[in-house]
Amino acid sequence: MFASVQALGLLLVVVIGLLHLRRLTSLAHKQDKDDTRILKTQPVFGIREERFRWVRARLRSFTETSKWAFEGYEKYCKVNLPFAIPSLEHGLTVVIPPQQIKKVYGLSESVLDVKQVQHENMQLRWTFPDPHLHAEQLHITVVRNQLTQNIPILAPRVAAEIEFGFERSWGYDGEWNEVRTWSSALRIIAGAANGAFCGLPLCRDVVFLDRLRDHAMSLFGGAIAMSCLPSALQRVFGPILMIVSRFMAERVMKRSRPIVRERLENTARLKADPDHEWTPPQDALQWIIDECYASPNREQLDLGRVCERLLIANDISLLTTAFTAQNFILDLYSSDPARGYVDALREECADVLRESGGKWTPDAVENLRLVDAAIRESMRISPLGSVLLPRKVLDPDGIVIGGWSVPVPRGTRIVVPVEPIHYDAKAYPEAHLYNPFRFVQPADNDNNEVVTWEKKQSFKVKSTVTLDESFLAFGVPGRNACPGRFFALLELKIFVANLLLNYEVEYLKSRPKPVHMMWVKYPSDANIRIRRRAGR
Repeated sequence: MFASVQALGLLLVVVIGLLHLRRLTSLAHKQDKDDTRILKTQPVFGIREERFRWVRARLRSFTETSKWAFEGYEKYCKVNLPFAIPSLEHGLTVVIPPQQIKKVYGLSESVLDVKQVQHENMQLRWTFPDPHLHAEQLHITVVRNQLTQNIPILAPRVAAEIEFGFERSWGYDGEWNEVRTWSSALRIIAGAANGAFCGLPLCRDVVFLDRLRDHAMSLFGGAIAMSCLPSALQRVFGPILMIVSRFMAERVMKRSRPIVRERLENTARLKADPDHEWTPPQDALQWIIDECYASPNREQLDLGRVCERLLIANDISLLTTAFTAQNFILDLYSSDPARGYVDALREECADVLRESGGKWTPDAVENLRLVDAAIRESMRISPLGSVLLPRKVLDPDGIVIGGWSVPVPRGTRIVVPVEPIHYDAKAYPEAHLYNPFRFVQPADNDNNEVVTWEKKQSFKVKSTVTLDESFLAFGVPGRNACPGRFFALLELKIFVANLLLNYEVEYLKSRPKPVHMMWVKYPSDANIRIRRRAGR
C-alpha cells in the first residue's frame, strides 16, 4: 500500500512536469509581472542565460535548492541582503537574512501570513476538507496548552512506551543485528506519542501505528506534489488527492473509532450523571473531547471529527520527531569514537536514572542536560530542510525589506535559510562537525575540549527548546514557535536515554546522507548494527 502511495506521488510529479510547462514559461499575470521586476532588479540564484530559463530553473530547484540556499547565504545574507530563488512549488521565493528575521517575521499576520501557509503546505482543502476542523483548531489548542502543561503526568507513560517500542523493534539479542533507523524510529516515536495522545491499547497496536505512518507519509508527499500544480490543475487533481487521503485516513480510524466512540459515550454519561463510575483519562484525546464540549458548536463532538483531530495531532508531530530521533543516531554514531561522547552521555543517563530510583520522573528527564545539548546539536546539523519557516505576503502593496529597491509583492513566499544559518562558522566554529557538547560550553571555551559528566555541573546548557536567530529548529522565536516542542523534547530525551542505556551501536564509517528534494531532506533509512547491552 505504501509503495502505491509513493507511485501516485511520482505520477503526480510527472504530470506536473507535463501540464505545468505552459504556465511555467508564461509571465502574463500580475504576480508574474511582479516576479519579473524582481528577476530584473534584485539578486536571484539559479537563473542561467539559456532558453526557457525560468522553467528550467524551477525544475532544477527539485535538486538544487539547498545549493542555492548556501551560495546565496554566503554572498548576500552575510552582508544583510535578501535574495530570491526559484521554487517548483511556489515560483519566486524570497530568502531573508538572519539579521532581518525579527523585524520581518514580527509583522502583523494580516501583512505576513503563517496560518494560510500551513493550510497550503498540508493541502487541507483536499486532505482534511471538513471546515469544522479548521474553524476551531482545537487539537492545536490541546498541543499548545494541555499537552505541555501536563508533561509531568505524561512523562512516565512516554517512558514506558519508548522502552516497550525499543524492545519490540530492536529486541533483546546480545548478538549483533541490523535494524533500519528510519522505520524503527517511526514506530517507536508513534507508540510513545500515542501513549500520551490516547493510551492503551492503541499506543501498542502495530497496525494502528503503521497506518499512522502511512497516512503521514502519503499526506506529506501528496501535499508537496499538489503544491507544485497551479490552482487550475489543483482543482483537477485535488479530488484524487482527497480520495487517497480519505482512504488512508479511514484505514487509521478503523482502529481508533471504537476507542473514541467509547470515550465520547463515557464522557456524555459522566456529564449527565456525576455518579457514573468512570474517571476520564488524562490524555490528548480526552482533552480534545473537553475542548469540543467547551465549543459553542456542538457539531465538534461528531465521532469522525474527533477521530480526525486525533489523526491530525499525529500527522503534525510524528514525522518531525522521528526524523530528529533517526538523525541523532546517525550523527552520534558517525562521530569520532575517540572523543568519548557516547560514554559521557551514557554515564549521565545512568546517574540520573539511579538518582531517581530507576524511574523516568519529570525531574529526571529535566536533569538529562548533556542529552538535551546533544539533541540540540543534532537538530542544528541535521535540520528538516534548507529553507524553512515559510510565510506569505498578504499586504496588497507588498512589504519592504532591507536592501531591496522594490517591495516583495503580495502572494510571494518568504523563507529563512535555516540550514545555512545552522552551518555558519561565525556562530558555530567547525560547523560541519557534530559536537554534542557544543551547547554545554560557555562561549569563550575551547570548542574542542571534551566535556565529561563530571565537568558538566560547571557549565550552562542551552536547551533545545530555547530558540534564537542562529538556532531555528523549532521555528522563529515568538508567538509562532512550535507549540509541541516541549513534548517533543520529552520524547527525544527518553528515546536517547533508552538507546544509550540498553544498546550498543556499531560506529558508522561515514554518515548516511539524506536525499535533498526541493526544500526538504528525505531521511535515509540506513541500516545500523546493534546489540542489547549485557545485563540490560
